[in-house]
Formats: sequence, structure tokens, C-alpha cells
Amino acid sequence: MGKTGGALIPLKTLTKYGLGGKQGSGNQKVSWIHEQDFANAVDFLIDHTNLSRNFNLCVPQPTDNNTLMSALRKTLKIPIGISHPEWLLNIGAQIIRTETELILKSRNVVPNRLLDNNFSFKHKNIQNALSDLLNN
Repeated sequence: MGKTGGALIPLKTLTKYGLGGKQGSGNQKVSWIHEQDFANAVDFLIDHTNLSRNFNLCVPQPTDNNTLMSALRKTLKIPIGISHPEWLLNIGAQIIRTETELILKSRNVVPNRLLDNNFSFKHKNIQNALSDLLNN
């Protein structure tokens, strides 16, 4: 998640227009990482030349869509957020020629290899991360 790009920008826009409710069931897992932790993880991997292969760059505890959207509304001080049922998301996806899978499929990823190598995250909590990104 970043201040000027990525998924946070369209989610912020939807929320400002009162459309910041859960998508689908809201139970789908969302793996995320704050832009500062992403940069720190890349630096960590560059500095630790003994580490190779694939690493997951995300926080240790993924959130879910409902919690993400609730935290976003709280951060932006938007009291309501209309939810989007799956059928409505399917119509919207057809209009913009994309797949609802990006929204409705769970992404329950954990950065075990980073944790096993003692990488420390600064932003592990979605509410704190959003406050940092949107209020600074």
C-alpha cells in the first residue's frame, strides 16, 4: 500500500463517495504491505546476499476485506460504506473488462522466510498503516 499508487488509491476514492463497504462476503483474506516496509524488505534482501530464491513481501498477519474497508472508513472519517455484493461486482468487472477474482479471492500469504531471517516490520496493523499513509 502506498500514498500515491497501488490499490489504496481506488479504494480511497470509493470510500470518499460512500462506496467503501465490504466487497462480496468481506471474509476474503487480503495480504498487504506498507510501502515503507516493502522498501525496507528489498533493502534487507539486498544486504543479505546469502539469501536467495523467492520471498513473500507482505505483513505476517493478513487482514480480511471487511476489516480493511472498515479501517479505511475510520481513517478517512467516512461514517458509512455501501457494500458490493458479488453480482454487482460481476457487472462492474464486465464493464471495465477485468475479473472479480482480484477482489473476491482470498490472498492469505505469510512472509515466513523474511520472519525466519529476522526481518522486522514497522507497520503490521492495517489501521496504523492506513493512518500513516493517509494522514501524513
